[in-house]
Amino acid sequence: MVTEYLYKFTFHVKAADEDVKFNVKLKGDRTIELFPEDKELDGEEDTGDGEGYYATGDSAIVDYSSYDYNEICIEIKEGNIPDDICNKIKKITKGKKDIANIAASIEAKEEEEEETVGGRRKF
Repeated sequence: MVTEYLYKFTFHVKAADEDVKFNVKLKGDRTIELFPEDKELDGEEDTGDGEGYYATGDSAIVDYSSYDYNEICIEIKEGNIPDDICNKIKKITKGKKDIANIAASIEAKEEEEEETVGGRRKF
């Protein structure tokens, strides 16, 4: 029997008054950076209102994986934040009927999208 995990990740990174370079790291059965190339955001020194990267709402990252991840980190590679920002991944157990409804919803959304998975790695 193959076990698959359904993940939904939401996050927001904003470059206020300085440029920021970041990636998102998943840790667990394996460790992987979510994006093949680091994301770069331009800060606005005068106003503090720089660019933002949103993975929220309809832009949330939702996908299946055969890997069991237990932690997600925003890894700041360039900017004024000294440490990674990490959270534990909560496991939620649902009944088979609930999972089937969620799966049908994701499959319908995938049919509308391109094969590239939105510029990110398949995790």
